[in-house]
Amino acid sequence: RFLVVTPLLVASACLLFAYADGAQFLLGEVPVLGAEAPAAPFSIFVFDFVVLSCLGVCISGPDSILAGPAAQDLAKLGGDLGVATVVGIVDGIGSLGSVMQGAVTTTVSTKYGWASLYRLLGLLLVGSCVLCVSPMRIEARRIAGGSAPGGPKKLQV
Repeated sequence: RFLVVTPLLVASACLLFAYADGAQFLLGEVPVLGAEAPAAPFSIFVFDFVVLSCLGVCISGPDSILAGPAAQDLAKLGGDLGVATVVGIVDGIGSLGSVMQGAVTTTVSTKYGWASLYRLLGLLLVGSCVLCVSPMRIEARRIAGGSAPGGPKKLQV
């Protein structure tokens, strides 16, 4: 699962950084080679549509996997009590994010602009990628038949 999640999180971070800088370029706020970009409304609409659609695809997959099956895998390590603990932690972190979202979005976008907000979200995604690297390596070794904690396991389809 982490072999799918981690590349999608990397793609999401790249898309957010591109969106932050690309939107400013299309609006003519960032000169490229000394020339201002034309502020064509249609090109901005197409750029927004394409980047945000790709971003939605890249984020919804990891969200579904990490909130469901990956949490269950982690919970199996602790037995029945582990299931409740992991589900509680995952739900609690999701709720904390929802509570903080409004204040952080308002503060960052007002003080530093929308591009800075997208860069901040991209940095948070990079942090998520870093946290997913170790489980991804363990999963890759397990699938390849190498050693992993708990011994080698066969991939069940």
